[in-house]
Amino acid sequence: MPVTADHDKTHLDTSLCGLIIIQKIEYRCSVKIYEQETKLYKALMHPARLAILDLLRKGEACVCHMEATFKFRQAYISQQLMVLRDAGVVEVRRDGLNIFYRVIRPEIFAVLDAMRTVTGIHPSAARPKQNACTCPNCVSEPVMPRS
Repeated sequence: MPVTADHDKTHLDTSLCGLIIIQKIEYRCSVKIYEQETKLYKALMHPARLAILDLLRKGEACVCHMEATFKFRQAYISQQLMVLRDAGVVEVRRDGLNIFYRVIRPEIFAVLDAMRTVTGIHPSAARPKQNACTCPNCVSEPVMPRS
């Protein structure tokens, strides 16, 4: 059976289509390795999450302490903490009614410091309102007189 021009074109189209599909799969596989890194960068792209990380730089903090410090609703803080937790940056610990968070990837602070070297912005650490938080960590801290 003789090969026609239409048969050659169909074979070429099929081969080209197969090559394009293979290239797309290879591209997707090579890009996939960046997904975890991108997830981490996205977690850092929010002012509230950066403020939370600054607070956690000093150590573990409870959600009520974050509420007192930032004057945000508990639900909003929890939403931001969930993003940080999903990115593998923080972990949660429950102690009775109190929920504490801490950074489990302290190298994240080097990333923040490098970013701040580039931007030239160095926010001062937020401080909670006096006696605003009733968690065990804050209640055990000595009350400082107002000036």
